Parts: sequence; C-alpha cells; structure tokens
Amino acid sequence: MNQRGEALLFCVLILTLLSGLLTLCGLELQRSFRQLETRTKLILCVKETKGETKQFIKRMGQSNWMIKNASRAQYLMAIIPGFQGASLKAREVKKATQKYQQALLTKYLGTLAAIKLRGCPMDVQLMKSPFETVLTSLKRGNQGEALLRKNLWKYSFFLNPYSLTMELDLKRWETPNPVLELKVEERLATSYFPSSFP
Repeated sequence: MNQRGEALLFCVLILTLLSGLLTLCGLELQRSFRQLETRTKLILCVKETKGETKQFIKRMGQSNWMIKNASRAQYLMAIIPGFQGASLKAREVKKATQKYQQALLTKYLGTLAAIKLRGCPMDVQLMKSPFETVLTSLKRGNQGEALLRKNLWKYSFFLNPYSLTMELDLKRWETPNPVLELKVEERLATSYFPSSFP
C-alpha cells in the first residue's frame, strides 16, 4: 500500500510540474502573440501614414512647381505687348492651383486625424504638416508657392516596446515628378523620447 501511495504521489507531482510548465509556455506564447500584434499594428500604422504623407508631398511639390512657373509666365507675359490676356490666364491657373493645395492640406490633415482616431500612436509633429501654416491656411512665398518648414523631417511612432522612426528628405520635391527619400527604422524601446522638431 505504501508503494502505491508513493507512486500515486509521484504521478501527481509529475502532473503538477507538467501542468505548471504548460501554463508557463501558454503565458509566454500569449506574451509573444501580444508583442507580435503590437508590432503589426505599429507597422501598419506607419505604412498607412507613410503612404498618405508621400502622396501629399508629391502633389504639393507638383503644384508648387506649377505655381512658380505660372507666376513666371504671368510676369513675362505682362511685359510683352499683346499677351496681357495670357497673363491673366496664368494668374487664374495660379489661383486655382493654390486652392487645390489648400484642399490637399485639409484632406491630408483630416486623413491623419482619422488614422489617429483608429488608435495609431503617431507623432504629434506629423499633424503640423511639413508646410508652414497660419491657422489652417498655407503660408505663401513671393511667387505664391507653399513654404516648406524644412527639408529634413523625422517622425516617431511608439507603441511599447517598439519604436519606429520615419525620416523624410525633401531636397528634390518641387518638380513635375518629385523624388522623395523616405526611410523607416525600427527598434525596441522602453520609453518615448520624441525625435521630431517643430
């Protein structure tokens, strides 16, 4: 009877150890799944934001190029006799393109706000947009073009324990076919220190 009791006790001990081991494995799998879910959410957020930002800046660059050329054409045609009517047309094109840029900014900021409402942990600097604004209107240069705040932007997205940094280089953005250099870097992080600047 004593041997059977010892064997039964040993089996119960082994079953308890196996049960504890399975519980620990289950908890580790659950933690890994949550981290993978967090990382996936962050990557999808950055991907969507990156696509929206890239399209916005490309369209702004193309329209800025158009505004500058329309402005040059307007001044040139104004001084050539007989082309004053064409000068007025160039001015109308410029005004229409400026309205288009304003609509682009409004749509872009609205899209970013919608992405943020869905739980995207985006950098607040992104909501400022890379362009200078006065309230909700674009600040304009001498030729009527939208003014860029600076050529290099860095935005951070943080969702514990991951941090993604999006770097945007805008050196060649004002052309009919803008070239944008956009890099994203991922790293593990334990605290959030914003790396963007106003």
